[in-house]
Amino acid sequence: MADVCNCCGKKIPFLDVDFDYIEIDKESYRICGKCRSKINAYNSGDISVDEVISDATHEKVSDYLRNIKSDEEMEHEKKEKERIENKIVAQKNDPLYDDIHQIAGDLRFIKNLIIVGLVCGFILGIIGVFGLM
Repeated sequence: MADVCNCCGKKIPFLDVDFDYIEIDKESYRICGKCRSKINAYNSGDISVDEVISDATHEKVSDYLRNIKSDEEMEHEKKEKERIENKIVAQKNDPLYDDIHQIAGDLRFIKNLIIVGLVCGFILGIIGVFGLM
């Protein structure tokens, strides 16, 4: 008797070696080779999860696929956590850390204000020249 892929619902032949198991909540689910390649493509970010999941997908398998994250997302979260931890350590080690960042933000605002003023002055100058003609 042939087993059925828990992702696409396709029958897996008896002697087929191109299948894999996914273990979810201590239960094993069979996945055919085609679905395994789709899952790998989803993990690498090439396709969306909706392209992997079909109508015949087992409920636990579809929940598992929706909740797994790609390596890039996990790496991004790890970098974000590390950045936050470094910021907390820097704030504890240097009491002026927040003040320096506040001053830097103020300087960026003043720079942007000056640029907007120059652009508006240039535009008003052009309008004034055309008004004198």
